[in-house]
Parts: sequence; C-alpha cells; structure tokens
Amino acid sequence: STLYAGVYASGIFKSVDGGANWTLHASQTLSFIGTIVIDPGTPTTIYAGGIFSNGGVFKSTNGGLTWQSANNGLTTPFINSLALDPLTTSTLYVSTNEGTFKSIDGAASWTSLNSSLTGRIIIDPVTPTTLYALSGGILKSSNGGINWTPVNNGLTYLFVSCLIINPTEPAKLFAGVHVYPPDDDAFVAKLNPSGTALVYSTLLGGLEDDEGAAIRLDSSGNAYVAGWSDSPDFPVTPSAFQP
Repeated sequence: STLYAGVYASGIFKSVDGGANWTLHASQTLSFIGTIVIDPGTPTTIYAGGIFSNGGVFKSTNGGLTWQSANNGLTTPFINSLALDPLTTSTLYVSTNEGTFKSIDGAASWTSLNSSLTGRIIIDPVTPTTLYALSGGILKSSNGGINWTPVNNGLTYLFVSCLIINPTEPAKLFAGVHVYPPDDDAFVAKLNPSGTALVYSTLLGGLEDDEGAAIRLDSSGNAYVAGWSDSPDFPVTPSAFQP
C-alpha cells in the first residue's frame, strides 16, 4: 500500500494507503524526478533519479523522509533510468545522457559500463546478470553489462519505448515500440452484454496508414468495417471489397 510518485516540478510524494492520500516527501532539489526504485529487501531504502541539471541520483534510507546525493563517479546529472538487482540489492544500474553506469555498493560509487547506451535498463528478475537496454532497439547483456549484443530479430521498428519481462518465465519478453514514421491503425472490439469484459479485440492495420471509418453488424453478429488502407500487407478476407 506504500507508493512513491515523482511529480514534475513538485517533488516526490508518498502514499501509505494505496494512493488514497499523498504527502510531499522531498525537498525542492528533487523537483524533477523521472525514475524511482525501491530496495525489495529493505523497502525504506529508495533511489531516485533526476532529469535536469540539478538532478543526479538520490538515496533515502528512511522511507523518503531525507535524501542524500549519490553521484560519486557519475559524469552527468541527467538520469534516464535506474534499475536495481532484485537479488543483490547493492547492485544498481543507471542510464544517463552520457551512457550507462553500474554501482555494486548501494550507489556509494559508480563506474562506467558503456558510454553509448543511454536508454532504459531492464533486469532479468531470475538471472540478474542478464540485462536489456533500450537503445537503438533492444540490446542484451549476459554478464552484468560488460558486453552487449542486439536482439532485434522480428522487431519491425527499432524505436522501442518499453520492455517487460515475464517474472515467472523470463525468456518471455514484451516490447512496446513507437511506429516511425507515425502509422495510423484501427481496431475492433466487442464487449459482453454487461460491458464488463472483452469478447474479442483485434488490430486492423499493416505497415502503412490504415483508418476505420464505420462499422456495422449483420443479423448473425458479424462485424463489417469500412475505411481505407495504404498498407500492401493489410489483412483481408477473400471476399473483401477493394475498389
């Protein structure tokens, strides 16, 4: 039920009742926080990363009541993401606008890992020496960030904005990507009679712009969609009308 939120130009807020109420728990120095991680073994230990010139990494050991700078070894205050090893919680990774850094002493000091990796770092929850970095696609390290290789086979776009790992089957990953140039698509979804659950939902689109303009049902409940598509790979049924 304890939550922390970094609010733009305001500071770090804390809730102890599942978000019903919030109180400010940081000074003006921590007014531009873009990332927060909590030590799972000692939840009163928290790390926060700032995104402006007065940023850097900050650490609290008393549940956010007080904070100390933890920037020894970092070359920039612009923090893009923080990641904490869930098994060895004194090990952290930080990505910045000048590359990725690693700490093995609870952020007391940092050493540079790779000056070209500036995107978010994600840690495998079962094998924490396996890392993923979102930087020009997805990169993977199997040795704690020393070496990296691209793992983009099958990704249509390399503008990856988010990645999550299945906590019980860490070989399964899910990536969210930005389509660039921007690509419009349509979707069709059907709800149950009470409106509480999906019966089905499907994306209608291909590699180019696609737009749904109208939808109708026949007496059997089949859905018909009208619109337009610039996608040569747009999925159609054999009887689809294409003027």
